[in-house]
Amino acid sequence: MNVSRRIGIDYELARKMKPYLEKHNGNFGDALKEMIASAENYPLTNSSAIDKFLFNWMLAHVEDTLIPDDVLDGLINPALVNSMSELEDYLERRFGELGWGINLSLKYDSNVFPHEVLMEIRGSHTRIRFVACIISQYLIKNLLSIVPLGIKSITDLNDCVKVELSRSNKMEARKSLIAFFGGKEIIKTINNRPDFWKALINRHVLSNYNMVTVHRNYFEDLLAGKVPVGEITIETLAKKPIREIPLKEMLLLIKEVYETSRVADRVDIENDSIIVSHGYRTKDAVEKLKKSLIMLLEANGHLYDVKSTASMIVLRHRSDALGRFKLEGLQNKDGRNFYGEKRG
Repeated sequence: MNVSRRIGIDYELARKMKPYLEKHNGNFGDALKEMIASAENYPLTNSSAIDKFLFNWMLAHVEDTLIPDDVLDGLINPALVNSMSELEDYLERRFGELGWGINLSLKYDSNVFPHEVLMEIRGSHTRIRFVACIISQYLIKNLLSIVPLGIKSITDLNDCVKVELSRSNKMEARKSLIAFFGGKEIIKTINNRPDFWKALINRHVLSNYNMVTVHRNYFEDLLAGKVPVGEITIETLAKKPIREIPLKEMLLLIKEVYETSRVADRVDIENDSIIVSHGYRTKDAVEKLKKSLIMLLEANGHLYDVKSTASMIVLRHRSDALGRFKLEGLQNKDGRNFYGEKRG
């Protein structure tokens, strides 16, 4: 007598088996064998069998951190991947085994040596951001010696992250990875000189952020009784001569440098005008700050009218014909500024 038996599979197991069934064209036996083999390679003790709230908290605190190469190779074994399609299949199985609830799509113009790659990852925002970092790091690391890929753009939505990569050179590829996913590389800088940074942070905290941190040349001008300009810091950030910086970018750089150095309490930008809030008590100090800003903007090729109160300096852009005439005159006065002082 033949006896029929039914085997029930719950939803979670069916979800985990889906990529294996698709790979084996619906052959349940082959799919089950591979799933068991994978479980032996990655036992439950190495999976994300951890409280989901704690797991998400851990992921949030490693966001923008590049994982070490040996950890990356342990998660995505490069010896098992020889093409983009194999990578996509491997990742689907790997993240399926981990139970992260990740939906992944890779689009590429070549299966072996792609020029363009677009990845789309859907799921929990905390997890998909981390997965995007891992896959980007893998592609840049393992294709670097063959066809270097760099990150071109990232679209970061609540339940979807899209990363676009394109052909680049080795240096720019590495830079793009740090720029988009290596925000916590600064932690390495702090760890290299912990005593210095700890002391500096403590001083800022103890003074309620009334410390001022400026370039040595800026401080030297102050000691010498000159009006400090701060061109070096701005040119370093902009990576170009101050004369070549567009005005809109220049104003944002002034805001960043003056606020983070604590030379000013706050810098507000309204169109082409600047409003600098400060806490200086002496008139001479305010006058030097005004002259410093005017000279800085003059060096950038722009004249400004300035007014001040006890705690505020307002600079408005001179775009009229008289302003242009004065600027041209400044450029022909043996390097002297609006106040008749010789620059440099």
